[in-house]
Amino acid sequence: MKRLLTHTTMIVASVLFLDCRSIGLPLSAAAQGSSNGQPFQALQAEIAQIQQTLEAAPENATVSFGAWQTTPPYDRFPPNTPTDRNRDDHVVVPNDAIIKAGGTVNFVISGFHQPIVYDVGTKPQDIDVNNTTQTTGVTPSPKVDLINDSTDRIYRGQDPSLQPLDRSGTAFLQDRVEVVRFLHPGTYLVICGVKNHFQGSTMPPNPQPPMFGFVTVK
Repeated sequence: MKRLLTHTTMIVASVLFLDCRSIGLPLSAAAQGSSNGQPFQALQAEIAQIQQTLEAAPENATVSFGAWQTTPPYDRFPPNTPTDRNRDDHVVVPNDAIIKAGGTVNFVISGFHQPIVYDVGTKPQDIDVNNTTQTTGVTPSPKVDLINDSTDRIYRGQDPSLQPLDRSGTAFLQDRVEVVRFLHPGTYLVICGVKNHFQGSTMPPNPQPPMFGFVTVK
């Protein structure tokens, strides 16, 4: 691990040096330090690959956190039910969003969901699904279990039961956006805090897979 960190540090330092000073090395310089120049050429290739990856990663990504169904057709216009929980797919799309360090992810939430982000290295099986709290709003009734595992948790979204009611005062409007910034490189686990959503379900009429995804920060 120490050797890997040292090697990575050298590469990053080289990237910064080359980028800040804008120094172009002639081919003859690449051959110095070895008989055929291969070690330096390999380092240059790694630097170019890292630069290409950094340039390719966007500063911002949009992640769909839940999605309303269209088959069969679903009409949310009054007097129809605007937030029928049996007509919402528990998906995280894309399942692995990629951004630059310091960038943001726009979680576009459709339906009764709660985005929770866990630090680098956390896996879905690490989440304690027995550590829960309950929704705090008047609706839904009965209350819904939300995952409350704070170990390595770096962001917890709003209680989805506290979204505003519609003008009739009978349905709460579940759609919203939560924007989260990621400062450090690594792969972060994102789950839906609604316990049943994270665990998934095979129960009709709306069976769903486990609801989680990842954010990879370059």
